[in-house]
Amino acid sequence: MIHVYEELGDTSRRRLLGELCTGPKTVTDLVSATCMKQPNVSTHLARMKVKGIVRAEKVGRQVFYSLMSAEVEAIVKSALTKRDMHVTCCLKEASANYATAATNGDESSCAEIVDLAIRAKMPLLDIYQELLGPAMILVGAWYRAEKIGTAQEHMASAITERMMARVMQSVMPAKNVERTALLGCGPNSWHVIGLRMLGDYLTVSGWRTLFLGANVPHNCFLKAVDQNQPDLVLVSCVAQDGFDGGLSLIRELSGRRSSTYRFTIGVGGPCVCMNREAFLEAGADFTCSSLKLFAEEYLPSIERTGKVPAVA
Repeated sequence: MIHVYEELGDTSRRRLLGELCTGPKTVTDLVSATCMKQPNVSTHLARMKVKGIVRAEKVGRQVFYSLMSAEVEAIVKSALTKRDMHVTCCLKEASANYATAATNGDESSCAEIVDLAIRAKMPLLDIYQELLGPAMILVGAWYRAEKIGTAQEHMASAITERMMARVMQSVMPAKNVERTALLGCGPNSWHVIGLRMLGDYLTVSGWRTLFLGANVPHNCFLKAVDQNQPDLVLVSCVAQDGFDGGLSLIRELSGRRSSTYRFTIGVGGPCVCMNREAFLEAGADFTCSSLKLFAEEYLPSIERTGKVPAVA
């Protein structure tokens, strides 16, 4: 079985073996699961087939690949379990490795890191707060220090959004709580990852979540509020360029509330942290500096009473 350990030393083949641990897969299945290109998947499978690690079986018009034996499966699962334990103990290192891979466009390595966290049964909150969030903060720091360019920063963001979708596929949403949240960025605000994390957490918490995205004009944002009557509106303002638009949006949202319809307004992002009092004076009920704070302090209070706690 020495060949199994040799193949586990390669990142791509280790990921393929991990996927095959869950049952037979076609090449198409493996391409979808690993984000690897089809020719590369086929090449790796052919190599491992020759070494007696995987086998192929034709069912109708499709070819399914599986692990050769129970012994191979036991070795692969044991090796992956040790790696899963490692990633939970070394999140800081894993986050830095993820940031490096993302800025290099190495989506396969990013997916491997995320998959390790998923297999280790890390909660979504921890994956976002301890792994992906710090990685993107690091990417932002590299960008401001001109260690990476705009293209790399955008590429890392795009990869991370896809990794977040990957995480969401593994999470079982809670029972519907019959509440609606509407999230978006005001004019000239383009960074959505932090806001998307809040939206994903609300979704798995049972909320109906409406995500408007970046750079939403005021009239469109307000129309969405009028049409959907949300219980909670969250606005992101990351960069200083979005300060005026964000502040104006909060004022207009606050003015939309009445004695018969009052929704909670929250706002977050680095720009907000630097101008907290201005956003609160404009009408925000709370400002938020992290997903963890939102999940553990604000959301439980909003769900219980419709109000934010005094710490806000």
